[in-house]
Amino acid sequence: MLRYKNGLKTRRRKALSQSCVKKFEAYQEFAMAEPPDYKSAEKVLREGFERGCKSGFEHSELNRALGYVIYSQERYEDAIEAYLASVNEPEADPQKRTNTRYTAAQLMYLTENYQGSVEQMELWLSEVEVVDKGGKILLARGYHALGKKNQALTL
Repeated sequence: MLRYKNGLKTRRRKALSQSCVKKFEAYQEFAMAEPPDYKSAEKVLREGFERGCKSGFEHSELNRALGYVIYSQERYEDAIEAYLASVNEPEADPQKRTNTRYTAAQLMYLTENYQGSVEQMELWLSEVEVVDKGGKILLARGYHALGKKNQALTL
């Protein structure tokens, strides 16, 4: 929601509830341990959906963290699913949605889901304010893998 204060456009930031913060603190302890305990981190995050985290914004954050934890276990298809759940949440933070979409596109390319990667990158292009070379390269590679060489060359 945009607000105006003293003539300046400001955006109210969403925040995690205290009960959801506790889930994130527990997840971080497991994920940052030496060695990391990703299975326990995943369990805590999944519990957050049932207890502690209620809003769509919180679910988006849970899915983003879950994507990271699952990716760290090299379960790429499941990580993609979690990342897409995060970006498809209407209450997701717009900046994080854009960044997470890019991550999902990279994983889709890695798993040879070129069509999905291209679709996510095209959405990413429509959302991002500054298009970096890496994004253009990933999209061009996706187009190339799909046999759309002319589209790849126009980037």
